[in-house]
Amino acid sequence: MKSIIEQKTQHNLDKIWNNEFKLGIDKEQMQYWFGLKLYQYAAGHNYDQFIPSSKRLRITSIYRGNTARGSSKEKQFQRLLLGYNGLGIDLTPLRSGLSSKAANDSKVKTVKDHVIGVTLAGQTIANELDSRVKDYSSLDRVQKHIKRMCKDWLRSHMWLWATCRITYDEHSPKRLKRASKINPGSESMLDFKKNFKHYDEAGIIIENYKK
Repeated sequence: MKSIIEQKTQHNLDKIWNNEFKLGIDKEQMQYWFGLKLYQYAAGHNYDQFIPSSKRLRITSIYRGNTARGSSKEKQFQRLLLGYNGLGIDLTPLRSGLSSKAANDSKVKTVKDHVIGVTLAGQTIANELDSRVKDYSSLDRVQKHIKRMCKDWLRSHMWLWATCRITYDEHSPKRLKRASKINPGSESMLDFKKNFKHYDEAGIIIENYKK
C-alpha cells in the first residue's frame, strides 16, 4: 500500500515526469542530474580506497565519523548534494500539490516545508546506493548501479524532495519542529514522515494545494 505522501503527490509528479508542467527540464535531464549527484557521492567513497585499509578508518573519521549528535561532515554534504539538490528541480508546494488546510487561506503568512526533510532524504538516497554497490573500489560497477537507480528507482521516489505549504505558525519550533523529532517507536522515521504523522502530532491538516 502506498504511503500518504505517495498518494497525494502522484498526480503532480506524473505530470512533471511526463513534462506536462513545462518546467524546462525533461525526465532524461532529471535522470542525468540525479545520476551525476550519485556519481559525485560515489567518487568520494572510491577515493577512500586509495588509503591503506589499516589506516582508512582513522583517517576518514575526520569526515565520515559521527559527532556526539549523530551527524558528520559526510551527512552534511549528503544533505545538500542529494537531499536538497538531487533532483535538479525545486518541487515547490504548488508542484508537489501539498498544503496545510490553514495555509490554503491566502491571508496567512506561509513557508515551504520539506516533508521528509533534506537530511533524511539525503541519507535515504545514500543508503539505497550503498546497499546496491557495497564495494566502491570499481567506479565502472558503481556506474551500472547508478544507471539502474536513475531508470528504475528515481521516478517512484521523487516524493523524497516534495515540499508542503504550511503557515508560519505551523512551522514554529513549538509545533512542527518539535513534532519532527518525536521518536516514532518501532516505525522508521522515514515511514513516520511518509505518512504525515509528524504533521498529525503537530495538529496540522494536510490537503491538496489550492491557489
